[in-house]
Amino acid sequence: MNAASIGITNVVSTFLDHLLSHLGFHQHIVGIVGALFQAMIMIGSLIIGSIVDRNKRYYRTTMFCFYLSFLWLFACSEKTLRGASFCASILALGFFVGPIQPITAELAVEVTFPADENAIVAVQMVFGNLFSAVLLPICNAARHLHLKEYGMRMDYVLLLALCGSGGFFFSTFDAPLLRLKSELAGADNDVQGSRSPLKKSGAAASSFDDEL
Repeated sequence: MNAASIGITNVVSTFLDHLLSHLGFHQHIVGIVGALFQAMIMIGSLIIGSIVDRNKRYYRTTMFCFYLSFLWLFACSEKTLRGASFCASILALGFFVGPIQPITAELAVEVTFPADENAIVAVQMVFGNLFSAVLLPICNAARHLHLKEYGMRMDYVLLLALCGSGGFFFSTFDAPLLRLKSELAGADNDVQGSRSPLKKSGAAASSFDDEL
């Protein structure tokens, strides 16, 4: 799932210049939209990631992001979409596809606890970037092919297939959050430990009263 997010963001970032130039945008506008796309990835990751940190709903949030990413990616592939509508779709795509990467990385750490967190995240990043490196030349070749009956380019079809298959595969996720369970168990032990001195002091006071 991490690879799907990295692949989509890298492909869109790489070919955004080509997409916007063909729609008649000036180069400085292309640069601004590209910068805003990256900013939306970070903003979405911060906002949605902070929500997940509080409620620990990794599965629902990731599926929600996959669903909306697919919708906005489909909107970007619409042949009749032009100008501000296309730019808005690109920015919305960045807002929802960006958080998939950090959320799934955190989820991997949760389910592989007590494995080393840095190693887990590093492995995900390496394989995600390797997958992206393979995906880019494929999309570069596919963007010259068109599905005329649907008014779509093949690179969009590949990205839609990647997003849809990523969401479908993640929908089968069913693993316990081991780190969260460990933290809750530790919190329960701390609470019980804080109560035990009170019980001991109460028992000592009762024993002292009996002696009197």
